Amino acid sequence: MDRPSKDPSARHSARHSARHIRQHIKAYYERLFNGHSAPSPELPIRQGRDLAAALLYPLDSLAVLPARIWEHFLPCGNPLQYLHPKAGDSILNLGSGIGIDSMALAQTCEYPIDIVNLDVVSQILFESRTVTSELGLSGLDPSHSSISFICGEGSHLPFRPATFDWILLNGVLNLFPDKQSLLTEIWQVLKEGGRLVVMDLCAATELPEYFEKELDGWAWCMSGAHTKSQLVEMVESAGFRVEVLSENEDPDLLFRMGLLARKAS
Repeated sequence: MDRPSKDPSARHSARHSARHIRQHIKAYYERLFNGHSAPSPELPIRQGRDLAAALLYPLDSLAVLPARIWEHFLPCGNPLQYLHPKAGDSILNLGSGIGIDSMALAQTCEYPIDIVNLDVVSQILFESRTVTSELGLSGLDPSHSSISFICGEGSHLPFRPATFDWILLNGVLNLFPDKQSLLTEIWQVLKEGGRLVVMDLCAATELPEYFEKELDGWAWCMSGAHTKSQLVEMVESAGFRVEVLSENEDPDLLFRMGLLARKAS
């Protein structure tokens, strides 16, 4: 099918090139994983197990996770309410980070599913693989869910067309200044009727200009945020049909949102 190229995210390219933004974000998260970065005072960020509790993650099911990985957990929302895979479904956790979403899904799903964690930070994938191996989620037992790992870029997904039933972006979409290219890649590797789940920050109104210049704001999903109407237009112009878009009950300029969309035929 022909998909329009309209991209409301293009407004962000005026201050920093897309390449510069991507490089900054990758370097920032490498430093963050190694303990050399922290949110600036202007960007108060809640993270870890406390945030998971606030977002109603199933902490009882996640009690087996070692304490050391929670400090690397930086979700924009809880996607588990939208993810309902069938036995044998394949899921891509794109921009997986430490991979707690994947571990939660594998721990709570009643039947075997296959999950792929993809991230640009190799160190965090190595740590996540170590933990999943300790939990028996490395794919050695075909009667259990498995999690595998690939270091790669979301803008150049290393998969065959129609590979996945589900793709998850938790705090990832807003990291991309060129969201339309990312959505095109996702459309290609999703199966017909496959679903996209996005958890991220949304803007109540057009963001002030200074957001575009704040590179750390890009790394924390703020500078790349769009309004709901812009987001729906962008996703649907990429060949998806939005099925669910969570309502905003928070009057702040930036608020958490969840989106579920199906690949249109």
